[in-house]
Amino acid sequence: MESRKDRKTRITKLRQDKILAAALLVFSERGFEGATIPDIAREADIAVGTIYNYYENKRDLLGAIVKKYIIGSLTEVMDKLSSADEETYITGLMENRLNIGLENADTFLPILSEIQRDPELRQTFTQQVSQPILGII
Repeated sequence: MESRKDRKTRITKLRQDKILAAALLVFSERGFEGATIPDIAREADIAVGTIYNYYENKRDLLGAIVKKYIIGSLTEVMDKLSSADEETYITGLMENRLNIGLENADTFLPILSEIQRDPELRQTFTQQVSQPILGII
C-alpha cells in the first residue's frame, strides 16, 4: 500500500510533468513572450494558481523545461553508456544529443531563440543549464 508521503510525491511529480508538457507546447507555439501562465494552465487543464504552487514565474518554468528535457535526458544516456569504452561513450553521447535535437527541433528552436534574444533568459539558461551540464560531463 502506498504511504501518504509517497502518494503526495507521486501526485506532485505528475502535476509538474503535466505543467511542463503544457508549457513546452505553449512556448513552442507562441514563443516565450507570447505565452502566458493562463495559457499554460488552460493547456494543462488546471487552475492558474496550481502552476504558482510549483513555479514562481514563466522564467522558472522555462528553466524547469530545459532541465527536464535537456539535462535529465543527458544524465540518462550517460548512465546507459557508463560501462562503454571511451570512443563508444563519446560517439553514443553525441549521437543521442543530435537525435534529440533533430527530433525536437520544432519544439526547442523557438525556445532557444528566445533564450538568445533575452539577456536575462540567457543568464538563467547559463546558470541553470549550461554550467550544470559542464559539471556533469
